[in-house]
Amino acid sequence: MNSSAFDIDFFKNVYPLEAYAHELKDRSFFTMTPFEASIREQIHDRERCRLANVTSYRAVYFVAAIGEPVISHATKVGGIPYRPRNLPWPQIPNLSSGEVVSLPNYFLAKEEYFPGILKPCQLQSRPFTFFAQFDFSESQAKQWCTLPGDVLLIFRSPLDEMPAQFFFEWHNLGVQDLCSKEDMPVTFIEGDTEWKSCWHGQRFETDVYTDEQAVAIFSEYSTYGHLHFPRGICIAQYPPWITERPDIDDTFPRHLCTISSIEPDFGLPWSFSNSQQLVTSEDTMDAPFKYSLTIGDMFQDSFFLSKTGVEYHGFTG
Repeated sequence: MNSSAFDIDFFKNVYPLEAYAHELKDRSFFTMTPFEASIREQIHDRERCRLANVTSYRAVYFVAAIGEPVISHATKVGGIPYRPRNLPWPQIPNLSSGEVVSLPNYFLAKEEYFPGILKPCQLQSRPFTFFAQFDFSESQAKQWCTLPGDVLLIFRSPLDEMPAQFFFEWHNLGVQDLCSKEDMPVTFIEGDTEWKSCWHGQRFETDVYTDEQAVAIFSEYSTYGHLHFPRGICIAQYPPWITERPDIDDTFPRHLCTISSIEPDFGLPWSFSNSQQLVTSEDTMDAPFKYSLTIGDMFQDSFFLSKTGVEYHGFTG
């Protein structure tokens, strides 16, 4: 496996359902944390008989572990990108002329995807921010389409600018003379906040549901959560909001991956899947983006593959 596996059995013991069931009802589940993954899997185990005849989809999620992964091409958000050292860093184009920008691997999001609270994008050219990478070398996505490479790199403009601009790169395994931290320009995640954080994904496979029967079953445990079809960093599945759109058919671009907001389990024994550091909400206020990543109002970004390349189709709740 190219990604480290999430130890679901260990965390089931850390967070036994019986000990936490009383506080689930009104709890919000915004991202796939160690707590959410283990609690959800225990609910799934308990309700296996009731869910046996309900349509499900096997999904690959990545539980956030803080810091760089051991394997350089592994799925992660932030950090050092898996790319050759001598490859020029992508630049955000200058939009001041008002002309339509047409560049290979570049995508300008539609303004309708963004609420008016965001500020207009800056006009001067500057380096893109490396946002995330996804390792598809072991993905089932290869069964339904030919991917341009093994690893997808996603660069973007700062989160508080609209419309968002993206740049995508594909690389195969075996890249030599990799980019280092010293090779990277200074970039920003929001305003004048420099982007320094990194989370890598620990792989976790589970069944997800869109059927109303499954929604009702999981809602018995949490009425405000997304336990039937969790939010989270994931690959090669349609995110839940797609299933609610009547205009989606086989011609719609195929879902590649989703980047969710990232937030530690505040006050719980394991804030991240590889760290017992106790993180509080005050810590995230004092150091924005050190422990958490907020996309919109705890939303997520989804990316798709079309005949013309990778596309972004809006952040969603």
